[in-house]
Amino acid sequence: MNTTNIWIDFCRALERAGALIDRPETPTDEIDRAEGYRYLTRLLRVGLDLAVEFGDPLRPELVPAQAKHFGDAGNNADCVYLHAVVDGRHRYRLRGGRGGAPFMEIGLYAGRIGFDPSSRLIDALSEDELVLDADGCVDVTIGGTDHAANTLRSEPSASYLFIRQYAHDWRHTEPASLTLELIQETPPTSGAASVLDVDAIARQLQRAAGFVHDAGAAWARLVDATRRSPANVITAVVEPDDLTLPSGHRFAFGHFDLAHDEVLLVEFHPAEVPYWGLAINNYWFEVLDYGEHGSHVNNHTARAEADGRVRVAVSAQRPAGVPNWID
Repeated sequence: MNTTNIWIDFCRALERAGALIDRPETPTDEIDRAEGYRYLTRLLRVGLDLAVEFGDPLRPELVPAQAKHFGDAGNNADCVYLHAVVDGRHRYRLRGGRGGAPFMEIGLYAGRIGFDPSSRLIDALSEDELVLDADGCVDVTIGGTDHAANTLRSEPSASYLFIRQYAHDWRHTEPASLTLELIQETPPTSGAASVLDVDAIARQLQRAAGFVHDAGAAWARLVDATRRSPANVITAVVEPDDLTLPSGHRFAFGHFDLAHDEVLLVEFHPAEVPYWGLAINNYWFEVLDYGEHGSHVNNHTARAEADGRVRVAVSAQRPAGVPNWID
C-alpha cells in the first residue's frame, strides 16, 4: 500500500467541506466567511477526537465536546459538554462526582450528527432523576433494558453518549468529574489491545474528514431554514428532520436584522426552571463569547421587572432604561 495516498486522500476529502463557505446561501461579507473557515477547523478537531483518538468503544474515553477553540454548532455558552463513543451491544459504567451544575442531562443516542445519517435519542437521565450516593457521586449503568434507577436503557444501535451540564456562572461552579468504563462485552473478546495499522488510520481519517462536511452541512440547513422566516421573530423549535432535541429541553430561536441604531427588544415571563438562557450566535450557529458573559444572559444574570417579566435589548449600543443588554 502506498501510505502517502492516505494523507493525500484525507486532504482531498477535507476539500469538500470548503464548499460550505461558497454555498449560495452563505453570506458573502468578510467576517462570516472568515468565521466559516475557522468553524471548519473547530469541526475537524471534534472529528479527529471521535474518529481517531477516542473512537474505540471497547476503550471508551469521556472527553470535552466543546471549548472556545473547538466544537460543534448549536452550543450554549453556559454549558459544559462531554461525549464518548460507545457500542450498544456492550454495557458501560459512568461514575464520579456530580458537580454543582443545577441542570444536567446524560443522553444516549443512536447516531451522531455529522457521522451518521440521523441521530435519535434512545434514553436520558436528568438531574432530578439521578440518585446520588452518600458522597454525592453518580453511578450510572449504560446498557440496561429496563428503567431502573441510574440506568440508561440501550439498544444495539446506540453509538454515542453526550452529557450536558448547565451552570449560571462556571467561575463559581464545580463541573462533574466523571469516568466511563466498559463493564461487559457482548459478545466477549479476548481483550487483547487492537493494533493500529494503516488501513485503520485511513478509515478513521476519512471518517473525520467526512464529519467536517456533514456536520457543517446539517447545521447550515437548520440556519438557512430559520433565515427563510421573517427577521426579528423568535419561534419555538419543533423537531428538525435530521437533528434530535435533547430530553427536557425547550428551544426557540430566530434571526435578526438590525440597523446600527436599532434595538431588538425581547420580553418574556420566564418559567420556573433550573436554567434558561438567551444568547446570540454567528451565522454558523456558534455562540459568541463561549464560557463568558457578554453575548448572553440567563436566569441568574438577568434582572427581572417587578412583575417578573424579563426585558433584554439586543443592539450595537446600550439603550437607556433596559437593564439587560446583549451587545
